[in-house]
Amino acid sequence: MKSLREVVFARGGADGSLRPVDRLVLGYLAVVACIAVLGRERVTKPLELVTALGIGLAVWAVAALLVRRFPGSVLAQGLWLLYPLSLTLFLYRAIERYVLVLHGRFLDAEVNALETAVFGGHPNLFFDSIANPVLTEVMMFAYSLLYPLMVLPAVVLLFRGEREQAERFIFRVMVAATATYVGFVLFPVLGPLHTVPQFVGSGLDGYLFTDMIQSMMVGDPLGSAFPSGHVGMAWAVLLAVRHFGYRRAFFALLPFVCLLTVSIAYNRFHYVTDAFGGLAVAFAVSALCARWEARADQRTTPLLDSPVAVAGAVAGRH
Repeated sequence: MKSLREVVFARGGADGSLRPVDRLVLGYLAVVACIAVLGRERVTKPLELVTALGIGLAVWAVAALLVRRFPGSVLAQGLWLLYPLSLTLFLYRAIERYVLVLHGRFLDAEVNALETAVFGGHPNLFFDSIANPVLTEVMMFAYSLLYPLMVLPAVVLLFRGEREQAERFIFRVMVAATATYVGFVLFPVLGPLHTVPQFVGSGLDGYLFTDMIQSMMVGDPLGSAFPSGHVGMAWAVLLAVRHFGYRRAFFALLPFVCLLTVSIAYNRFHYVTDAFGGLAVAFAVSALCARWEARADQRTTPLLDSPVAVAGAVAGRH
């Protein structure tokens, strides 16, 4: 069995140079800063937004500095690998500050009109009709699975000595995350908790997870409903696991991801439309990243039909 040092330093470890995920993070921070400046009249609590962006930049800088200063440190290498996932906490919380820069209002009326035309009413009310404390507890637990789903596969890949796949996995998750964040700005939606009369001022009955999740959602950023980040990132995780060839892990995670997908509407946090938006993000991210990875592999794979490569391969056999 490989030691922790061996798996962390698979393929030589990292030297702090910019990777695709770092460029994605820094690019997103720059885009948000530009949006905030151009639409500053509609930015609320700009100091909080600047603080969140500053934290994101500082986390990247510290991780890069540590891995360059201590390239032999397991802790520094692990931080460099996993730091992008931690940024989702800060970047998500900051969305409320600039979510209305484009439209100046929330677009729930349009979503409600669409769902009424398609479903004949609010699908969320159907889930409410079958709600009971035990089922609610299960759904709240499923909703809480997002962050374990984001982190555990990366850690498992790392301990299997698949550092490159771990980095590609994290990149896929971060592309899905930033895509949903951009979606919030393009189509800001509050969600049924704020617009369905039967839900306003009331909560679901349950137990431990129900109380915990509903308390946390009180401070959830307004306008962060469409597309569902939970669904987008969870399915990005699942599709990445399938793409990397881990069939047993894919089928083991599939029921939990499906339950999470249903839970966002059952728990009143999202419209059903938000779930479809999240699915669209996940499948688009999976397709785009698969193409990018294939091109990256082509650039790093020697052309075995070239004379030099063939000669080297023949010489290596003798």
